[in-house]
Amino acid sequence: MNIQLAYKTELDPNETQLKALYGHSGAVRWVYNWMLARTNRYYRMFGRNAEKGKRHLSTQRLIKHLRGRKDTHYPWLREYCARVEETAARMLDGAFQLYWDVCGGKRKAQSSGRPRKDGKPAGFPRFKGKRSGWCALKFWGVKPEHIEQKRIRLQKIGWIRIKERSYLPADTAGKIMSVTVSEQAGRWYASVQVEETVAASCATGEPIGVDLGCSRLAVASDGREWDAPRSYRNAQKKLARLQRKADRQDKARPGHKPSNRWRETQKQIARLHKRVVDIRKHAIHEMTSAIVGVGKPAHLRPSAIVLEDLNVKGMQQNSRLAVSIADAAMGEIRRQLEYKAAWNGVTIIVASRWYPSSKTCSGCGCVKSELSLSERTFTCRECGMVIDRDLNAAINLQQLASKTGESLNAHGGDGSGVDKWIVDVKPAPVKCEAA
Repeated sequence: MNIQLAYKTELDPNETQLKALYGHSGAVRWVYNWMLARTNRYYRMFGRNAEKGKRHLSTQRLIKHLRGRKDTHYPWLREYCARVEETAARMLDGAFQLYWDVCGGKRKAQSSGRPRKDGKPAGFPRFKGKRSGWCALKFWGVKPEHIEQKRIRLQKIGWIRIKERSYLPADTAGKIMSVTVSEQAGRWYASVQVEETVAASCATGEPIGVDLGCSRLAVASDGREWDAPRSYRNAQKKLARLQRKADRQDKARPGHKPSNRWRETQKQIARLHKRVVDIRKHAIHEMTSAIVGVGKPAHLRPSAIVLEDLNVKGMQQNSRLAVSIADAAMGEIRRQLEYKAAWNGVTIIVASRWYPSSKTCSGCGCVKSELSLSERTFTCRECGMVIDRDLNAAINLQQLASKTGESLNAHGGDGSGVDKWIVDVKPAPVKCEAA
């Protein structure tokens, strides 16, 4: 099957290239604001009902209009590549598409509860300022000979060294779709998106259940445990100290230039936030790859992985657990498990959030009426089994996968009666092969 992979690595630009990267990012921000201003004026004059016909204002018409005025009105744009206008146009199209989805009820607008200062409705695209960060730049039409093991060639910038050697797909047989250059905490990264064809076989191992948590990222039904890195919790004290330090310094405000010490403190805060994100991301990638069995033969990969459909937003209403739940990144864990399972021929089964996985005894099936959060050990009053609470929930999820397979093999019959506890089943996108 065809899959899309992104190889992201850090760049090592010199001073001239670094200046060019910052210049291209600033040009993307300027073109985006230029297009948004003209789009706002267009909708004030004609409204959205005038989208069809000769008066339709598309981003392609804006690009053509901008390029026609480069030599006369904006000659400084000639210093940057043509991908600047295309990147800004796609960003603007995506921003307006999100707004139309909000208007149509497909998405919920992120509102602060008070009206915006510009008078626009919630979800409407905003102008990008310098303080909102550097914009990413996307390159299309990159050829395989422009990517080598030690460097990568970008239009109008030239060859840039990379810090991680022999990582980018220089000799891949897949199709290079695009290269995205972005900045994080003062460092520049290149993400190469490639479409490759892989031969994946359907996994035939025993199904496993995975119970997610806060103190432990996950507990599998086979006994494996992954501790939570608690990267944000561990960095809270240092982050608070840096923020208090920045608050005492001469900060940025309208009509006033901030001090150099304030800017240096802001860089330290950004680097600390990036370290928190990197630690969490590394731990989640290691855990999800181990659960799916990436790189293992088909008989060692689980045939199905059962997860719970957790109400993370509702769980965060608990003020004592909100930070820990957000630090665990349960939504990111589920996202990685889903796409890695699809690549490796593993079925994902999502159990209902009302399924009593923690209250049910994995030995006799007796369900407790009450189970407080402080009880970390499950004790069954019927059969006397004593087991870890999270491990008991993971085993119940594994048993749910076995019963689900039996009900599916019964050609839709009620059978075990577990259909009401299943929210979604994402089968592997490959056919099962004979062992």
